[in-house]
Amino acid sequence: MNEIEERLGRAIDAAVATVRPEDLRPLSAPEAGTSRPRRAARHWAPVAAVLMVVMVVTGAVLVTRQNDQAPDTRPVSAATRYLLALPPSEGPDVHDQVRIVDPYSGRTLQRVSTPRGAGRWSGAAGTADNRTFFLLATPDDGERGPDRLYRLRIDDRGRVAVLAPLPGGDLPGGSVGRLTASADAGTLAFTVDTSRGPERPSVRVNVQNVASGQRTAWDLTGHAEYLSLSADGRGLAFAWFSTPAGDGIRMLDTGAPAGDLSVRSRRVVSIPGPLDEVKNLWLRIEGGVLLVESEQASRARLLEVSPTTGAVTATLLERAAFSVSCRTGDGRYLLLSTGGATQWLDLRGGRAVVVRDTGDVVNREVVC
Repeated sequence: MNEIEERLGRAIDAAVATVRPEDLRPLSAPEAGTSRPRRAARHWAPVAAVLMVVMVVTGAVLVTRQNDQAPDTRPVSAATRYLLALPPSEGPDVHDQVRIVDPYSGRTLQRVSTPRGAGRWSGAAGTADNRTFFLLATPDDGERGPDRLYRLRIDDRGRVAVLAPLPGGDLPGGSVGRLTASADAGTLAFTVDTSRGPERPSVRVNVQNVASGQRTAWDLTGHAEYLSLSADGRGLAFAWFSTPAGDGIRMLDTGAPAGDLSVRSRRVVSIPGPLDEVKNLWLRIEGGVLLVESEQASRARLLEVSPTTGAVTATLLERAAFSVSCRTGDGRYLLLSTGGATQWLDLRGGRAVVVRDTGDVVNREVVC
């Protein structure tokens, strides 16, 4: 007997227990000319109550079973209830607050200001629970001071529950590129500019433990872009551009000792090579697969690439043009911008669902 059948049985037993034996005796035929509708109704009321309980509970059982079997047709999984919209990176609105946005309605639920003296928001990263985010604050132009990392916790109403600086969250130098977090919220990765002039670009790739603030750094000549951590923070994927033409997509074991990143990491895919120009990449949360957004003059593609062999294993999407704004916390959906439309792409089924309104996020970085 399943749980629903047990509930139905208990409800019927409880209702039957209220019926008195005398209420179940046969009704005597009324004398001619005498009407006894009230007595009849009183005698049969307990029985009717039992039948009504049965009908109500049975209806609830059917609805429950229908709901259990019905597929989830919503464009975004239940795990993803909030987006963060950052201020634009330049222009008159660079000092805007971060907005917590409902992805279903586009409504702004709350605006998050920088703590006093923190400058402006310049980066953010999401995690699998869609309640924990990390924010990066940068000093205003002309002001001195470190970039700072903060942890943002959102409650079930989309309101700020916690906004607090991280241990070891003051970053040396000026951070550049994308801030990324592991799905389990235990590890962060970011780059710091160490260039000695425009002709000698170099970066330091940092991986930081969120709880302790402990940080390991690797140096690299050129540029490291599109950082993406594995779900447990033990692997880091990135694109290395040692020349304007590129070098390749590389993988780093984050447990490796500090040093030269070109030596500590291994190349997975050459650039140029089987991919077009790389525009973005992510490690799939399930592990074992890289998602790569690549494009050339006439097409844009979203590809699955093996991080072991570098082989393209699947083409998930191919259009004349599109860009990926963010990936949902459970790794299932990508938020795409294509022309004037915004869509959620289901990576499992390949279905794209148009988003009616994501709020005013034009020219803003969006974080899932």
